[in-house]
Amino acid sequence: MTTKEFIKMLQDADPSGEAHIRMEGGVPYSAQLKPGYYDGPYSYIDEEGNFYQSTKGEKVDLYCKDSYDIISDYYDEDKTPEENWEVIENKFKFDYNSYAIKGQRTERQEQYMKGVQKEFEEYSNSTVDFYESQLQKNIEQGKLGWTWFQNKLVDGDKPGMHKYYTWKVYNEYDKEQGSCLANTQRIQNNENWVKVDNNVMKGYYQWIFQGEINEKPKKEEVKQSFFQKIFNKK
Repeated sequence: MTTKEFIKMLQDADPSGEAHIRMEGGVPYSAQLKPGYYDGPYSYIDEEGNFYQSTKGEKVDLYCKDSYDIISDYYDEDKTPEENWEVIENKFKFDYNSYAIKGQRTERQEQYMKGVQKEFEEYSNSTVDFYESQLQKNIEQGKLGWTWFQNKLVDGDKPGMHKYYTWKVYNEYDKEQGSCLANTQRIQNNENWVKVDNNVMKGYYQWIFQGEINEKPKKEEVKQSFFQKIFNKK
């Protein structure tokens, strides 16, 4: 179906244009025009009822959100599951006033939220398990002597990407690693690291691992002299 045909179908069904759309897959929130070959073929049904797969011309991808997407959008890994549920539960609103009997309204709302709560528990459990394993990996890195430096632009008007990216991360051999969620997210707000402004690297905070370095031990003054030599040249 082309966008022209789709629009006509909607206009024929609702000339006023005021009705809300209900469709399988959730609530539509975005449409993007793309080449037909991009990101896989599209499907359509021709005039003879044949189901076609094609990469020709252009296509419009419609994006939808369901309850699981709302959970994903508002879930904050830095908060506890209880704190997250308090936020997410309040993102679901109900207007069942068309049901005259109050008990029916309450029953439908409770039934729907039971499903949301089940989805939340599944999402939260998988997220906690994943980040706990990532934290253990970071602790092992800390024991090896990894060092973490966070860009001080995180304190600016647009902290954005500086919370997890634009860091300088070095392994036990002083080789720079990628600045990504896996290397920066879990060490923040964790008792195993402390954030200090020690000027070891100009323009950066250092997140210092508090545990014992078991392999390839290095004295702090050796670490500092290395980074000062590299980054604090006048």
